[in-house]
Amino acid sequence: LTNVDFIFSLPNETEEDVDLTIKLMKDLCDMGANIHSHTFMPLPLTVFANEKVKKVDDKIRKTISELTSKGLADGNWKKQETLAKKISKYFKAKMD
Repeated sequence: LTNVDFIFSLPNETEEDVDLTIKLMKDLCDMGANIHSHTFMPLPLTVFANEKVKKVDDKIRKTISELTSKGLADGNWKKQETLAKKISKYFKAKMD
């Protein structure tokens, strides 16, 4: 299997982006790819360092769950989602 990495909940992600992402993930799986799932994290020294963290969209969550149950997706996106919130709070406290 070939892993294709996806980062969810990027700043400025729209509903249309979510729908297109889901379609692309499913199409890639049909071609034999495995989806490696990540959640946006506001890491220092990146253009998104000060961006707001948001929850992974429910439609994405459902799709990842379905693909994971079929052995077509993996990744630590849930842990990354939790860590992203902690990182955001940490940097916000440093800025105050």
